[in-house]
Amino acid sequence: MLCPLYPSYTIQINRADIPLEVLQPHENIHNTPDIAGREFVVLACPMRAFENVIPSVEPESVEKDAWKMRGEFFDLQEEIYELRGFLNRWGLWNWEHGYNTGILLDKYPFAIVLMHLLWEQREKYRKALAGKPRAWLGKASHLSFSTINEPPYFLVGRSYCQDAIEATITIDHLSNVEFGICKRDDCRRLYERTTQQKRLYCSPECAHLANVRKLRAQKKKTESKRKGVQSNAKG
Repeated sequence: MLCPLYPSYTIQINRADIPLEVLQPHENIHNTPDIAGREFVVLACPMRAFENVIPSVEPESVEKDAWKMRGEFFDLQEEIYELRGFLNRWGLWNWEHGYNTGILLDKYPFAIVLMHLLWEQREKYRKALAGKPRAWLGKASHLSFSTINEPPYFLVGRSYCQDAIEATITIDHLSNVEFGICKRDDCRRLYERTTQQKRLYCSPECAHLANVRKLRAQKKKTESKRKGVQSNAKG
């Protein structure tokens, strides 16, 4: 951190977690030279609870809707301030120091979030929801239930965002809920399939825009061929 208004810290992170865009074409995450002077953005929060090998972070007592949290996570723009706001509202990503083991060399540990890793994980979650249940359930963590005296009678409690999202994916697959990923390249929104008809887009608006783009592309291709034919005729 170079801003004179704020203190600066030295934090150690795993070499394999360096964003690929920071590296040169001839470099890779396993054999990287000194990257001093190169810049990339991380979220870091000092937390004394991480002084121990096993973090002593106590979960909040407030109950939150994991499906609502998952939906918000899927809808986030790939922007650092949006991600920061999301984590401030919902809590730590996981029990391993927030996301990665961040070692503060001169004081105490930080919870560190490397943005590109969360976006990669989000895409894996999208594909998991839209994929075959067996592919996810075969490697998913086991669910632990607690009982209550009113519907739905059983609850699954999780303390961190990652665990909660993965539990919702497991429960949705066990409930035979089907999802699709919008075919529009600049949307990719996850949507629930509620009919037997195989939808390709998350909304009528996306379907309309995709159709308009397809027609424009076909028109452009036709005009290009026509110009080519006319040019050959003149030649």
